Amino acid sequence: MGTEKPVIRKAEAKDISAFVQIESECFNDAWSHAMIEKEIFNNLAHYWVLECDQQVVAYAGFWLVKGEAQINRVAVATKFRNKGLGNYLVQTLVNNGWDLGADSITLEMRSDNEAAHKVYLRAGFKDAGIRPHYYEDGSDALIMWLYRDKKIS
Repeated sequence: MGTEKPVIRKAEAKDISAFVQIESECFNDAWSHAMIEKEIFNNLAHYWVLECDQQVVAYAGFWLVKGEAQINRVAVATKFRNKGLGNYLVQTLVNNGWDLGADSITLEMRSDNEAAHKVYLRAGFKDAGIRPHYYEDGSDALIMWLYRDKKIS
C-alpha cells in the first residue's frame, strides 16, 4: 500500500472518477459516471471511500430503507486486493449500518465469488438463499443476511 494508514471517509462528488475506474476493474456490469453520481446523491444511499496515500483505492455502500441496509457495492482496485481492505470496508458498512439505525443488513453477491464470500462470513453474515441465473451471464446470486447484535471491531 504505502506509508500512510488507510483512511475511510464518506464519498463525495470529487470521488466519482475514482469510482468509475474501480468499477471498470471490478464488475462486468460496471456503473456509468451518471449512475454513480446519482447513487452518491441518493438520500437512501450511504457510500464510503478508502484512501491509501490520498488515493481512492476502494469504496463500498448501502441503501438504508426502513431499518434494512442493502449493500450495493464493495469494490477494491485490483492492485490493492488481498491486503484486508475488503474486510475493513465491510466492517465500516456494518458498524455504520448499526449506527444509522439498521436492524439487519443484506446483500446479493455472485455465488462463485469465494473471496467476497469469505469476507462476508468473517463479518458474521449467513447464507440465506440463491437467486438462480440472477446475473446477465446466467450466474447465480447468493443472498446473505446479518442481524443486529453487536458491532465488529
